[in-house]
Amino acid sequence: MNSSAITVTVTLQHLSKYGVLEFNKRFSDVPVTHWAARALQVLAVKHVVYGVSVDLFAPNAPITRAEMTVLIARALGLKDDANVNAEFADSKDIPVWAKSSVAALKQMGIIQGREQNRFYPQANATRAEAAKLILEVINQLK
Repeated sequence: MNSSAITVTVTLQHLSKYGVLEFNKRFSDVPVTHWAARALQVLAVKHVVYGVSVDLFAPNAPITRAEMTVLIARALGLKDDANVNAEFADSKDIPVWAKSSVAALKQMGIIQGREQNRFYPQANATRAEAAKLILEVINQLK
C-alpha cells in the first residue's frame, strides 16, 4: 500500500475480478469538530454503530442498556444467534434485536443483571455501567 499515492498494489497468481470500494459515513448531527466525530465515523464504517436514522446519530441522547450491549457485541465481532437465551428474570423485555448480544455477553461474564437477576434493557445506561462494561471487555481481551 502506498498511502502517499493513494494506491494499493496486489500481485495475484490467478485470474479473478476484484473491486475496490470506499465507504465514508458521516452523521449530519455530528460536526467534524465534535470530540467523538472521528471515532463515530470509524465505528460506522465498521458497522458497529448505525445511528438513529440514515443520517442522524443523536450524540447527546441517552443510551439504553440493551443498545450499549449491542454496540459492545458488534465491536467484539460476535455473531447473532436467535436461539440463545440471556436467562434474566426480565428476558421477555429484551428487544429481539438485542437478545443474542445480551445472551452472548452474559455467557462471557461481561454483563450481569441488577438486583433479582434483572437486566432492565430499556433503562438508560449509567456512566458507571459503561465504565464497568468497558473494563470487563478489556479484561476479556487480555
